[in-house]
Amino acid sequence: AATRVPAAWAAFGVRGGGVRVGTIDTGVDPAARALAGKVVAWRDFVGGGATPYDDNVHGTDTAGTMAGGAEGGAPIGVAPEARLVVARAMGADGVGAGSALLAAAQWMTDPDGDPATADQPAVVNNSWAATDPNDTWFRPMIRRWLELGIVPVFAAGNTGPGAGTIGSPAGYPEALAVGALDQSDAVPSFSGRGPIT
Repeated sequence: AATRVPAAWAAFGVRGGGVRVGTIDTGVDPAARALAGKVVAWRDFVGGGATPYDDNVHGTDTAGTMAGGAEGGAPIGVAPEARLVVARAMGADGVGAGSALLAAAQWMTDPDGDPATADQPAVVNNSWAATDPNDTWFRPMIRRWLELGIVPVFAAGNTGPGAGTIGSPAGYPEALAVGALDQSDAVPSFSGRGPIT
């Protein structure tokens, strides 16, 4: 309700049906009821696990925010009818090597490895950030996503409340940066803020 999701459902008549959404994070817990049956593609770039898991919970939490269903009584996700393309690129400590993050991003462009099938997600959520907003290490990957019609969404980061505290890749002009809200619908002190200089 704080982000007016029910109003958007009513106004536009969409809940994510037929849409794939990607997540690059710590994985996803297959026992999470709100995500049951939603994972259509999985790849573990940290431990090589063949089936979905999450030894941190952060990835499951963000996946639930994106696509969680109504098993608890009401939908918990913004797009409860969407399906998930999940890349595990961060370990139990919530940290991911740049090489794993880039490999996961590349995989998102063609999850099944067949260029003849358009199986890439429509949007990829990345609830992680590096501290330097001007570090362009991930920028070519985002540009490739945009060429394929993939919307790049990144966390503004948790280094607020000062000005200019958004990191990369959220600070790139091509990325959509998302800050945080607290239970009072206010911006919490930790949420990263612009401007980008």
